[in-house]
Amino acid sequence: MKFKQLFLTLPLVASLLFTTTSTSAFNPDLHDPYEPNDFTYTAYVVPHNMPFYPETKIHAYISAPHDFDFFKFTAITNTEQRTYFDPPDKQAYVISVFKGNSERSLQSFIVRNDEPVTMRYLVDAGESYTILINAHRDNVGNNTDPYYLIP
Repeated sequence: MKFKQLFLTLPLVASLLFTTTSTSAFNPDLHDPYEPNDFTYTAYVVPHNMPFYPETKIHAYISAPHDFDFFKFTAITNTEQRTYFDPPDKQAYVISVFKGNSERSLQSFIVRNDEPVTMRYLVDAGESYTILINAHRDNVGNNTDPYYLIP
């Protein structure tokens, strides 16, 4: 019986150890104040930026091909949300917005070479939204330049 209990709990313990000891791909030398935010459960919480305030601009980094940045906000009113994203020169990123725990994005864009994009989407009061930023597969060059985000 004890062997059976050990056999059943071993995979659970191993998965917990792997999950809690896994490391993110961000570069700590860049001093990104929003890290660690590589998972939905470590998403950096930002205020619902309504109306659109450019002074709330976030300067952050995707410092490695497998670095993911998650930002989360809860809508305070039903409105059209605008999210502005500006990548550094010679970089390619993917920016996506998700509602709640959905795995399907409301919007997703590939943004390249210092060509900013403003995403517009409807938000519902009380609902949480997650913004995901990650490197596009075409991303080449120096990842030490920040991107700019106005959530």
